[in-house]
Amino acid sequence: MYEGQVVRTRIIRFLTISVLSFAFAGCGGGGGGGMAATPPPPPPPPPSGFQPGVFMPASTFAAKCVAPRAGIDPATGQPFPDIAGTTLDENNFLRSFSDDTYLWFDEITDQDPAGFNDPLDYFDQLKTFATTNSGADRDKFHFTFDSLDWFNLSQGGVSVGYGAEFVLLSAVVPRDVVVAFTEPNSPATNLALPLARGAKVLTIDGVDINDNTQAGVDALNAGLFPSAADPQHTFEILSRLPDEPHGDADRDFHQLDAGAERAGPQHHHR
Repeated sequence: MYEGQVVRTRIIRFLTISVLSFAFAGCGGGGGGGMAATPPPPPPPPPSGFQPGVFMPASTFAAKCVAPRAGIDPATGQPFPDIAGTTLDENNFLRSFSDDTYLWFDEITDQDPAGFNDPLDYFDQLKTFATTNSGADRDKFHFTFDSLDWFNLSQGGVSVGYGAEFVLLSAVVPRDVVVAFTEPNSPATNLALPLARGAKVLTIDGVDINDNTQAGVDALNAGLFPSAADPQHTFEILSRLPDEPHGDADRDFHQLDAGAERAGPQHHHR
């Protein structure tokens, strides 16, 4: 897995059970009704080399991909460095990279990467599961972003939007939609109380974020992904959480107008 293939927030985010089915053909004996021979046990899986608490450098596994990309990386102008790898290579990269860069690296439960068939499932475990005094997740920003989508956003092209990037941490009820980042001098920040990273969406145009009717879902999508034909929407926002140092949580209504062109996101260094 290439380090740039998925953009991860640094201060932010098994049980996948792998079942191997072995079919054994019973061998019928000759006359006399003898018992079939007992089949040999299946061979053990190849060792993964996993040792809890022992990490190889992330560079050992970087660019080793199950599906290597071909062509030119638009971010560098150079050929993609990807080479053929395995799911275990991708998982090992995530494990070592998280240990190197994650703020709460010492709160990650170190699990054998060979036990996960999907790197995204493994990534979901590479986080702290601690909560704050209010019961909120300490890490509210553990998610992935496709690298090509991020590159396209980061190029400064103009598009319709509020100047805030919303992330669906949970797209199913109970939904969790928060602001991942904002852009300066945009509708999202030119407010009496500007939107900020971590602000939580409660309603859009009066529709509760957990409305599961088709009309409700359509209204929520229209607000989260505005069009030039329908640019104005009203958001009820939980601006601050009780455990944050800025004070009590504030519920505010903001009318956002996506009609103005906006630039790509700013790069935040954490």
